[in-house]
Amino acid sequence: MKNKLHKFFINCIVLLFLSTTTVVFSSSNNILDIFDLAKSGELKEALKRIDLVIEKKPKSSVAYFIKGYIQQHLKNFDSAIQFYTIAIKLDEKNGISSFAYSGRGNCWKAKWIFDKAVSDFTKVIELNPSNIIAYYDRASVWFKLSKYQAALNDYTQIININPCEIDAYAKRAIIFIKRGKWESALRDIKKIILLNSKFIPEK
Repeated sequence: MKNKLHKFFINCIVLLFLSTTTVVFSSSNNILDIFDLAKSGELKEALKRIDLVIEKKPKSSVAYFIKGYIQQHLKNFDSAIQFYTIAIKLDEKNGISSFAYSGRGNCWKAKWIFDKAVSDFTKVIELNPSNIIAYYDRASVWFKLSKYQAALNDYTQIININPCEIDAYAKRAIIFIKRGKWESALRDIKKIILLNSKFIPEK
């Protein structure tokens, strides 16, 4: 559920950003249309169209970000990393960099290159300290590395930003259990039950 919600929020934020960009051509090569096409799963067609955009606007950070997004979802992680990196280098106002760092971080994570994944997720947080998704992403890497205190810190920061993040309490409870901190785990579990009782409508 958390992953679906986070993907939804990411898509909303990216669409909002893309709607303000000036990189728009004919209706078939509209940046928003191409991104929608990619999100719908028409990745190869989206790739063809974004290549046309890049041909016309070779310095468009947004176009390279979308090409990275497409390659990432085609599981061509090395190519995705390459295009996300170009997007970051071309982005002068840090408008698309946060999304590109996030995408690149998830590619590093998929390749099990965790130090670079952590570095990119940290950069996202530096650019936007209230980005809950980046904290989740980084915490998941810390957890894989068995760096439980670092993961705990990130989940706690998520809760500080949004005290209603049920998944952060659940993840934190797991870490408390692993570390034998039963009272802390129980406190988070009780919080989960309380939050669920608020959000689940009565029958």
